[in-house]
Amino acid sequence: MKKILFPTDFSKTSENAFLYALHIANRFGATISTVHTFTAPIIATTPMIIVEEMAELTEKFELQEYQKFNKRLYEIAIEAGFRNINIEHTLEYGLAVEEIIRMSQKQSFDMIIMGTDGAEGVGKWLYGSHAAAVMSKAVCPVLIIPEKAKYKAISRITYATNFEDLNDNIIDDLLVWVGKFDAELYFVHVAAKGEYIDSEQYANMAEISELAERYQNVRFKILYNNDILEELENYVEDEKIDILVMITHRYSFFKRLFNPSLTKQMTFETEVPLLVYQAPKD
Repeated sequence: MKKILFPTDFSKTSENAFLYALHIANRFGATISTVHTFTAPIIATTPMIIVEEMAELTEKFELQEYQKFNKRLYEIAIEAGFRNINIEHTLEYGLAVEEIIRMSQKQSFDMIIMGTDGAEGVGKWLYGSHAAAVMSKAVCPVLIIPEKAKYKAISRITYATNFEDLNDNIIDDLLVWVGKFDAELYFVHVAAKGEYIDSEQYANMAEISELAERYQNVRFKILYNNDILEELENYVEDEKIDILVMITHRYSFFKRLFNPSLTKQMTFETEVPLLVYQAPKD
């Protein structure tokens, strides 16, 4: 991983997430490119001359805030001891999600790291939904940092798996994370009572078991609960997990463990960073 895209909204949540971006960039030797997007508030009946004035005033205000916030991010980097990390800043006019996705694809970013305030209150829900929307549309991994998450050394990473889409590239990538942070990787499956596992899932489960035997810092565990979200949250809290990894499907979407809403629910409800990978196109 060499290039990290970091969307900002000038909030304390962004400042908090930026600390994660700094630590990860430092471990991987990556650069960070921040981006802030904005649009002028326009009403359909607004005369064109007023529209132009509003757009000009909005751009001026956003530029001032952008400059102040960039200075704050620089201060955070210095305070954290990361003066060496190359950080670039971009101000873009446009809708947040669309611009983030466009920029990440055009410039081939390896990862997007962004904060989310969760679902409490209109403003928080709005920005939280940006994180969920980016997660579902991005073609690179997205690391979502909840408002309440506080950076500490990453030592425990959990990959929540349904045994259906065991992607070697994702596993290899996670093993790189394990090496960079000297961490442990836990494969966790939440099973319902009477759950049926087909031959493909069984083969993938066997592959995970083999990985756990081959690597001392790889673990494998099956949990039992019909409420997947509750069980995952309890496990993450009890085991003091630092990053939860999930896969989202853009085309077929989820069957049981990965139903259409579960990963998005996790972006709103978890207090632990959520690392989301896109499953390969079906």
